[in-house]
Amino acid sequence: MQSTTKECVSHTLDPSAASHIPLFLPHVGLVRGDGEDGSNSRPFQNYSDIERVMDYPNMPDPPADCQVMHCEAPGSGIDPGSEVEVFDGGISFPKRSAKLSAGYIFLSKPRDNKEAVAPKSPSGSGEKIACIPLNGCSVDFPPGGRRVFREHAHTGARKGYEMAIHVNYEGEKLTCYIVLDSLGQRETWAGAIRLRCDTTGSNTILRPGGIAGSRLTDAYYNDKQPSTSVGGIVQSNRQYGKKQRPISSGLNRSSVGVQKGPTSSGNAELDAAIAGMNIDLDAELSNTTADTTPHDEVKSSALMMCIFLHLCLSFAF
Repeated sequence: MQSTTKECVSHTLDPSAASHIPLFLPHVGLVRGDGEDGSNSRPFQNYSDIERVMDYPNMPDPPADCQVMHCEAPGSGIDPGSEVEVFDGGISFPKRSAKLSAGYIFLSKPRDNKEAVAPKSPSGSGEKIACIPLNGCSVDFPPGGRRVFREHAHTGARKGYEMAIHVNYEGEKLTCYIVLDSLGQRETWAGAIRLRCDTTGSNTILRPGGIAGSRLTDAYYNDKQPSTSVGGIVQSNRQYGKKQRPISSGLNRSSVGVQKGPTSSGNAELDAAIAGMNIDLDAELSNTTADTTPHDEVKSSALMMCIFLHLCLSFAF
């Protein structure tokens, strides 16, 4: 019976974050059947976890990854050690790499587009990966066609186009703010968010990859092993090592021009010489075609024998 265990994304509110500015942290957990097994949950560790998140099926492609400004309290931990401008009210709008996939916007330390290596694990560098949950959320723009909300007009948000995302969390509505570079970009992101906010009951799934190398979902991944085809032989990775029968050995009698039955050259001396060599060409070819794994040496031997007999018969006449 196929396992239904999968990796999915969940989230918690960062207990160390300032109370007036929420910060959500994504976690990887296991889902077996219809329930979640929280005992195996762990925080996102690096950007490779974000890249494994799968978007909802039958959903338009999300907007391209980009950098946004995210409203945070100083010392959020997403990019420790970096200098952040702090504005009145104890808020800041640092740049973050943003990726929208399925039911979340994932926020991480700014990454160069040419950066090939993902940021280090938070456990080794102190970096966090944050998220904004979209299930059941709503999106607002500043009223009156303004670029930013009035309460953020004195901050770095005034350099872009701000939107508010109201998140439902344990019966409470918490607001996250992000700022995009252009009006068109803000419209695009808002449209994609609104499409994904009404997805109650849909899990955000990760592509197979294991949980921090612990292989907690081996049963699930083994059931998902792809089949491969090598030399006309279809085999499953789970059955590797079992003897496989090829579809065809690729060698038959007609391919070498040999007909079954006794062969006579019409010359009694030549026939006697061939008989003295104790050569049974029919048996040789029969053994070759019956072998489930024919070797090049056997093929070569049969072909050389046919050439030899042809030359002998040519010289005899």
